[in-house]
Amino acid sequence: MSLSERAKRNPTWLLGILLAAHLLLISFNKAPGKPDLWIFQASFLAITSPIQSVLSHSAAWVKNGWSNYFSLRDSRMENENLRQERTRFETQMLDLREKVKQLELSKSQTDWQSTSSYRAIQARVVGRDANKLFSTVVIDKGSNDGIQKNMPVIASGGLVGRVIITSPFSSRVMLLTDERHGAGAVIAQTAENRLLGIVKGKDNFVCELKFIAPPDKVDNGEQVMTSGQDGIYPKGLLIGRIRKPDTVTSVTPSVVEVDPSAPIGSLEIVSVILIPTDQLRKAITELAEEEKKLEPAKPAKPAKPAKPAKSAN
Repeated sequence: MSLSERAKRNPTWLLGILLAAHLLLISFNKAPGKPDLWIFQASFLAITSPIQSVLSHSAAWVKNGWSNYFSLRDSRMENENLRQERTRFETQMLDLREKVKQLELSKSQTDWQSTSSYRAIQARVVGRDANKLFSTVVIDKGSNDGIQKNMPVIASGGLVGRVIITSPFSSRVMLLTDERHGAGAVIAQTAENRLLGIVKGKDNFVCELKFIAPPDKVDNGEQVMTSGQDGIYPKGLLIGRIRKPDTVTSVTPSVVEVDPSAPIGSLEIVSVILIPTDQLRKAITELAEEEKKLEPAKPAKPAKPAKPAKSAN
């Protein structure tokens, strides 16, 4: 089929060819006002510029989004690292404070031992009585360390109690606040006036002092010491202080409350005085014998006159 016949049958096809040829001819002309730019170039730019603009903005948005995502992820990782670092520093600070506290406790007990003639061994509290709150504690030293039953136990503030059970690697200590506990005590008001009594345990971390001879007056805050006469505790260990009553400034009963000087409710490190009970009782007996020797001899009683012999009848 010839080109003229096809054009007659399909004029639209012919129109398309003519328009294409016309556009092709026009595109080779210079763009108005732009001598260096062809018309087809200007047309191509006019069509593609919006598409390029959209693509460019989309690419920038995606790029910024990824950049923000990575920045946010890095910030989160940095914050997490800072939190972990802070937690580590806080843990180290708590550990250092605990070590300082332990050193202070050890130093105070070492200072006591340097002024005492008795040898002592430090131990750590590793358990408490679950049946009766704070009445006994368990320490991490036992018979393998030379600890025996009834040996005194002290802490930084003063007397804690005595050993009641020993095993090779641990011991149980009865606290002085236990109701079963008792210790000879003395209040040295003056050199000539010494109030003797017995300190027994009471609830709520309090003890009570029962005087052997009721005093006329006992001032608040007076120190209560071990008397050394019970055969368990050596003389001069600080037990506590007379507790202030609620309403008066001085007390005069035969029984008064005593606040323990040792931190009974928060014991961590204690010292066991390595003095066997039989040795202490022997020392008390020897001291009593020496005191008897120093007492002035009593004058001999005059002899009774002999009765006259009866005469035999």
